[in-house]
Amino acid sequence: MNQDWFLEGTKGYGGIRGEGNWDYWIGHLSFAPEVYDPAAFIVSIGDFAGEAKQFAVKENAPKPENISVMTGLTKYDLVPWSYQKSDGSFWDRNSVAKGVKVVAHNQIQGCVLVELVEDRKLKVEVFPGRDSSQVPAFTGAARFYTR
Repeated sequence: MNQDWFLEGTKGYGGIRGEGNWDYWIGHLSFAPEVYDPAAFIVSIGDFAGEAKQFAVKENAPKPENISVMTGLTKYDLVPWSYQKSDGSFWDRNSVAKGVKVVAHNQIQGCVLVELVEDRKLKVEVFPGRDSSQVPAFTGAARFYTR
């Protein structure tokens, strides 16, 4: 399930760009290894309550590469994150640092439900302000993303 997904019916990276709409990323979704700490993965959502947002996942699991059609419904609790340097201090992203790691914070900002229904088709629903224990299943608002 790793990497980039696009809202079904949009133009891939071109997005839903139309007359007066330059927010092409609204239909984008990504589950990708973090650039400085590939052991962590980041969920990027083009439309999270009307804003583009990036999150770490509480407990960094299950890994997207382990999701298959056989897995069924998967829930991710979305949390803010920061970087920690090897000495334990937080990295400000303005100085050179080695060995930085993603630190997922505890405040759940929402959850996302995903189900890989075909190899290149993902059912998705985002629930801002709720954690996965509050969301038992998809609703009629679920959308499909393709690759």
